[in-house]
Amino acid sequence: TAICAYGVFFPMHFIGMAGLPRRYYTNSNFPLFDDTTNAQGVITIFALIAGVAQLVFLYNFVVSHKSTLLINLIYCLSFDNLKSEG
Repeated sequence: TAICAYGVFFPMHFIGMAGLPRRYYTNSNFPLFDDTTNAQGVITIFALIAGVAQLVFLYNFVVSHKSTLLINLIYCLSFDNLKSEG
């Protein structure tokens, strides 16, 4: 996630230093900013990779949580815990 965050925001820093305002919907009307389209493609790729990584994390979190609940349930219902101390 940190690598993707740097991959997104580091090129944005240089695009801003090149003079592109942040709130333009498209920069195709300004020939001065035609060189920044490659950087915007890189930003998009890093953002998509970060989104997929977050989905993998969310899946792992849910599966791990469910398996932990199942293991705790089995442990609580096991006969070893029901034995009285002698």
